Amino acid sequence: MGVLALLLGAACDSRPDRALDDEGVVPELDSGDDDGGSSGPDAPPATSSTDESGDASSTGSPTEPGSQIAVIAMPADWSIGPNGTWTFPATEPSPFVALGQAFYAEHPDEYDFLAVYTEGLLIDFWALAVTVHYDIGGIGLSTGDAWIEPADAGSAGRLQQINVMNDPGQYAPDPANADVLVHETAHRWAAFIELTSTPAPAYLLDAGWSHWNIHVHGGGPSATGYGDVVDLGGGRYRYDEVRPWKLSPLELYLAGLMPEAEVPPMFYVADPYDHDPAVTRYGETVGIATLGEPCSFSGTRVDFDIGDVVAANGPRTPAFGAAPTEFRVAFVLACVDLDACDPADLAIVEAQRTAFPATWSAATGGRSTVTTDL
Repeated sequence: MGVLALLLGAACDSRPDRALDDEGVVPELDSGDDDGGSSGPDAPPATSSTDESGDASSTGSPTEPGSQIAVIAMPADWSIGPNGTWTFPATEPSPFVALGQAFYAEHPDEYDFLAVYTEGLLIDFWALAVTVHYDIGGIGLSTGDAWIEPADAGSAGRLQQINVMNDPGQYAPDPANADVLVHETAHRWAAFIELTSTPAPAYLLDAGWSHWNIHVHGGGPSATGYGDVVDLGGGRYRYDEVRPWKLSPLELYLAGLMPEAEVPPMFYVADPYDHDPAVTRYGETVGIATLGEPCSFSGTRVDFDIGDVVAANGPRTPAFGAAPTEFRVAFVLACVDLDACDPADLAIVEAQRTAFPATWSAATGGRSTVTTDL
């Protein structure tokens, strides 16, 4: 499939954006009407790092806001314009590996995910998941579908994904709402699968082949589909966004967090038509690959179950019970000046870091935990 990256374009009102950019990067959330420029609450400008043993070395104690955030410098060959937007060279395999390299230069390889926030706007979308080498079976991807290898970012092998969370100012209206990070993290496992019953490849997915489109019901509301579709009867259906985002039963299975026996029946709507509204908020015609656009439509319901998923994609490996359920996430702020990181940005990232363990637990129905201390 050749997935490059998984981007979120959610607005501050958390509505999903259009599908994908020209490079196969998956857009996630749109900035909407909020310019994301408001500042968060005050916090001590503590800059924090760890030594090789993982012990914190900081201008503040480990209990102070910001002391559990890894502060790194923006790459030297990146530049920020007067409008606060970064430009960077289009290096291979990804320009974002430079953020990982800066982190691992000062920190041990003890983290499964990096959540990297940047002083200033880095990308046009809300957030971005940089996929790392896949060694998971049954999720619709092979090892060649990852964007980077762990070593590209400076990891000896543990790193699973870099979640580029962009400018902290985007989260200022509600800093403790961390479900955008739930969405990005869920991209480690979804949405990529195929079914043999569909009339075309990626029939369940958006144009970027990494989100469920609005015509798919994965057993419940979805993190990588932004919501759920319900059967209204009489051949009519309705898709709506559902917040806070949480992993659907299908996504929990793909993440190795739910056994096959617990996944409920699912369905998709084939040959959808008569969408209302017929045009998205971005002026695009609603179609089979539309992502996250609330609307009603008609079509033919096609039921499927987890057996169909396994038949088309192979068994999930490692299987439930052997797959990891505990993950460690490092929260990182890339600053223009290491000695003058914006206290408001640090406070927002700290609020995200503090909220994420409970947010992730709720999003997985208590089936998974994350640790966010350095």
